Amino acid sequence: MKLAQAVEGFVGQLKANGCSIHTVRSYGMDLDRLLAFHGRNGTPIRAITPDSLARFLNSPHARLAPGGSERGAGTMNRQRTVLRSFGRWLYEAGHLRVNPACTLRVRHRPLPPPRLISQEEYQRLLKVMADQDDPLAERDRLIVEVLAGVGIRISELVGLNVSDLDLDAGRMTIHAKGGLDDLRYVNHALCARLAQTVAHNAPGAPVFANGGGRRLTTRQVSRRLEMWLKKAGIERRITPHTFRHTLASRLLERTGNLRLVQRALGHRSIASTVRYAQLADSALIAALEAI
Repeated sequence: MKLAQAVEGFVGQLKANGCSIHTVRSYGMDLDRLLAFHGRNGTPIRAITPDSLARFLNSPHARLAPGGSERGAGTMNRQRTVLRSFGRWLYEAGHLRVNPACTLRVRHRPLPPPRLISQEEYQRLLKVMADQDDPLAERDRLIVEVLAGVGIRISELVGLNVSDLDLDAGRMTIHAKGGLDDLRYVNHALCARLAQTVAHNAPGAPVFANGGGRRLTTRQVSRRLEMWLKKAGIERRITPHTFRHTLASRLLERTGNLRLVQRALGHRSIASTVRYAQLADSALIAALEAI
């Protein structure tokens, strides 16, 4: 088997395993650099060895971005992770007798604290939308309230259908990463707002649609948010995901319960949630200063 065929087979396995399109694209791009390193000349997979992978990771193909700058530690870590997955698949699928990535190690490093939106910024953003006599502004305000109050991802938000809402029970079904469905809970005030919006919509209709009734895209939501942030005079970068981070940090501050935050965000591993514990350290420092 040639390396290019193996890469194609591995990417196909990722799709079959239900990996997101973003994961498939990211892994494919990293492995495309491995192909470029080997010259795309029909290299057999037996040429993929621990030594060849080490040479690739030390080469400009892996270490330099298209503009010539050094890739960051996070990007290099991701490439090692991709190669480890690829090598394990080559071995487990029976294409190689030895896992060629068995000696690669991922450098674990703490993630930086997530970016948050302050309560003052949030209220200013809502007000600038509420001051507009425009149905689209009202729709956008509800979008922001759902992002902030439920903590769902933007892709999950635009994927919501009316049939996914069980507002009497205060919950919604979201179509999460990896093709899984999960429940999220919604407070009473937000349930009432959503009920008004979808009262006359068909069950299969999107909760958030454009002026023509078609489902909004993630890009459209991001652009509308950028516009409202500018109108509100908020110049620093805030994305739809910022609201998810903010909800998580405030839940942790109020409850001190990482498991509760994990459930609220739908994290499969508590390791993904521990990132928010860094933010709670400020409360610990303040408490120690007060002793």
